Amino acid sequence: MKRILFLFAALWLTVLCGMAQTYRIYAAFVYSGDKLKINYGTEKKFRPLKNEEGNELRFYSFPGALNYLSSQGWRLEGNSTEVSGSSGGFKGNNWGATSSETTYIISKEVSEEEAKALFEQVVKEVKE
Repeated sequence: MKRILFLFAALWLTVLCGMAQTYRIYAAFVYSGDKLKINYGTEKKFRPLKNEEGNELRFYSFPGALNYLSSQGWRLEGNSTEVSGSSGGFKGNNWGATSSETTYIISKEVSEEEAKALFEQVVKEVKE
């Protein structure tokens, strides 16, 4: 019985050690109109999301964009909204105007190689 238990434990450890470790990477995106712009942290600007052929993706709705990202392995983590402008006081013929933009944070599990490649791009950006 002890041999069977030991064999089972050894087999389980072998399976655990053989599993590839995954890492979680993060990105940010904004959705405007029918377009989704994304930033992987490798550039200062948000860039349009494109498919493998390099064509810009367009979506019927925000939930459609989220469903697409989910199908690609991304998970919505949270959001932040930045408001700019003035909301108070009378100015000319109208009250103050404001605008807002919501940035969404997403994450995805990737292999160690993919995570290291992304990290190298981020470090290059910082060094330049």
